[in-house]
Amino acid sequence: MADGTLFGADIGQGNVEEINLVVAGRNCGWPLREGTFALNPLNPETVFPLPPEDPTLGFTYPVAQYDHNEGLAIAGGVVYRGTFPSELLGKLVFGDIATGRMY
Repeated sequence: MADGTLFGADIGQGNVEEINLVVAGRNCGWPLREGTFALNPLNPETVFPLPPEDPTLGFTYPVAQYDHNEGLAIAGGVVYRGTFPSELLGKLVFGDIATGRMY
């Protein structure tokens, strides 16, 4: 973004594609988290609800995510600065490599 905000697209392990706000020192949870779900590193194809103590563990969660019912491999994005269509101005536009879908 114009203010220096940095977004990072993260192709998920097996279930969730995500967009993260990149800030030095933040922990996005890999390999214990995938999006807003808990992962078992020994079986990363299965996700679980976050445990009750999760707020105390210091993980940072995505600003956007989608599961594999919607797409399979997120592609990096860009904040739109054009003039048409104006509804996209200032919005992060990204895609899914496997489906060709744009978000």
